[in-house]
Amino acid sequence: MTKQPIQIKLKLATLSELTELVNGKLIGDPLIEINGVSEIENSKPGTLSFFHLPKYKKYLSNLKSSAILVDNEKKII
Repeated sequence: MTKQPIQIKLKLATLSELTELVNGKLIGDPLIEINGVSEIENSKPGTLSFFHLPKYKKYLSNLKSSAILVDNEKKII
């Protein structure tokens, strides 16, 4: 059985709004709009992906997501 990519539709939110929601630090354009979430290995434009394990670093060079959420405390990049 083929694993289906996980996608969650969200109301449009800007990176600024999402950064405030997670009490994060934004690097980049705060006005970019995000309309969903996608897995880092199946990223899509307009979505947010989460990078949390070093094994996913190989997907960063082909990332299509508009933004990526990184746990800065883990120092994985």
